[in-house]
Amino acid sequence: MSIKEIVEAEKSNTSKIYLYREGLFFRAYEVSAFALCSFVHPFKVIKRQLKVLNGDEVVYVGFPASSEEKYLSGRNIIESDDAHKVIGLVEPIDLNAFAEWKQGVELKESAPASCSLPEVMGHSEGNGVLEKLRVFNLANSTPMQCMMFIAQLQEILKGLK
Repeated sequence: MSIKEIVEAEKSNTSKIYLYREGLFFRAYEVSAFALCSFVHPFKVIKRQLKVLNGDEVVYVGFPASSEEKYLSGRNIIESDDAHKVIGLVEPIDLNAFAEWKQGVELKESAPASCSLPEVMGHSEGNGVLEKLRVFNLANSTPMQCMMFIAQLQEILKGLK
């Protein structure tokens, strides 16, 4: 399932926790993440803006698949295969509480704003490179855009020698 499909499905979720196998981890998104943190374990929550969702914010939690027994033992697993698991809940999920919870999660930035770069070889133009680095949105850029950005910075730095 794509992240778009997962987020769309989560909009109507009120009674289940959907876990998706991603590499060595299980992840839960949006309402499922809230339910997993509320009913199973207080996992560390990550909130990001995703380009594929037109910049919309998404929250998610995850845990290593090797810890499945630790977190899911004794749970009402109603569907299970290699790609996902579905846990049925006894209580319905409070969507208003989810909205408040999501709003309270801090957005994870792609790079710290406090990084600094000394003047490059005595040229103040190095500060222009720093400013370009500060404003470049890595999280919402494609790999090709990142490569082109690095090439542009390299050209600027070559001119400073």
